[in-house]
Amino acid sequence: MHREQLQADRLTDERIAYVADVDVILESAALENEKVREYVRYWADITGPASIEVVSAADDARLIAEALDAGEILPAGEGLYYSRSYYKDTARSEERTIVATSDPADRGVYNNWRPAGEMKGLLTGLMRGASAGKTMYVIPYLMAAPGSPLEKYAVGVQLTDNRSVVLHMNRMARVSPEFVNGLADPDHFVRAVHVTGDLPHLGQGTPDDKRYFVTVADERTILHFGSSYGGNALLGKIAHGLRQSSYDGWASGRFLSEQFMLLGITDKQTGKKWHIAGGFPSASGKTNLAMTLPPGALGDRYHVSFYGDDITWMWAGEDGRLYGMNPEFGVFGVARDTNEKTNPTALEAIAPGTGAIFTNIAYNVKTHETWFEGRTPEPPADFDGWLDWKGKPIADRSEAEKNDPWAHPNSRFTTTLANVPNVAADYASAAGVPIDGIIFGGRTRDREPLIRAITDVAEGVY
Repeated sequence: MHREQLQADRLTDERIAYVADVDVILESAALENEKVREYVRYWADITGPASIEVVSAADDARLIAEALDAGEILPAGEGLYYSRSYYKDTARSEERTIVATSDPADRGVYNNWRPAGEMKGLLTGLMRGASAGKTMYVIPYLMAAPGSPLEKYAVGVQLTDNRSVVLHMNRMARVSPEFVNGLADPDHFVRAVHVTGDLPHLGQGTPDDKRYFVTVADERTILHFGSSYGGNALLGKIAHGLRQSSYDGWASGRFLSEQFMLLGITDKQTGKKWHIAGGFPSASGKTNLAMTLPPGALGDRYHVSFYGDDITWMWAGEDGRLYGMNPEFGVFGVARDTNEKTNPTALEAIAPGTGAIFTNIAYNVKTHETWFEGRTPEPPADFDGWLDWKGKPIADRSEAEKNDPWAHPNSRFTTTLANVPNVAADYASAAGVPIDGIIFGGRTRDREPLIRAITDVAEGVY
């Protein structure tokens, strides 16, 4: 009994020391919000990281250098970088994506609803000790322009044990402790926890699949386990920017969160400007349309401005008009078939010096060149140094493998909005822009337009 008491006392002392160490780290990083500190302490205790680091956009150059030194990313030209995800971790997984609440009435046709208590218990168990030996990065972020009428719903703090995720979040969201320090309600922020997990041993696509991507919407908590890729890991993007915000918009009655692109068209003769949103299925050309340029015959008269290619938050203004904004700070675009003809704007946005990150395309270890299907009519003729998206040499392919893709069909580029050459001058305006029209549709050859997912227009409107 005496030995058990001594052991209990020792564990208590270690716990007190650990909490003190966490507080020192958060204090030194100027993270002043006590509710955020409480949240970090809670999940650090569960996931068990070896160290904790609070990050901001100002840390990006240092984090890039550290990731290069560690081999987590590779150089891909001047100011460009290449990353490769685990080969079974290359896209969002709808069947593993869950919206959880405490009210069974929230179960919908498409939201894959589960009880919040069940999901929180399951995810806590999976995440317990799963960050051992790693760094927990604390990412305070804002999914809106500062001062926006929806800023209250845009603040979040992501915890992740993956440095590459931090680099992508720095390009997709506004990142700084200042966004959480001065909250009117210190407890009103999205808690977004990401743990990578042991990727080769998660049973992806089997009955034993351990991946879960859960938004506990009525608690404004996001718990993602088992991925380091895209929307599964960049929790400010789809998980907060679309799923959580859809619930927030409905619960508050303040706004709509839609998977819409947003562009502006200006008549240079009259000065009149229109703003058009568009809802399309994934991989149906939203990015290309959002970044479109006027055809040559109309270029002298019209200018097209880019606002966003994936998500639009919309609300009714005091003047009765519909307003919208892109909550994201960057573009997470599909690389495949991006070229001078299909999207010259995107190519400029990922040009040397932009800090863009490519994921799961082909990479030349000798020249640091990259390539993906559709970039040029044919792949490079000289295979020397070229690796496919799985990291396997192109030159070693068998006859049966010779026509396999060099890049994954869902390969991506990540770049900031500021890199897009025709980005709208007011893209960061807190006021948003008035919406003059909404396009619904997309390619129907192998994908149905989103409008088909609702019985009538009224059903698709909150």
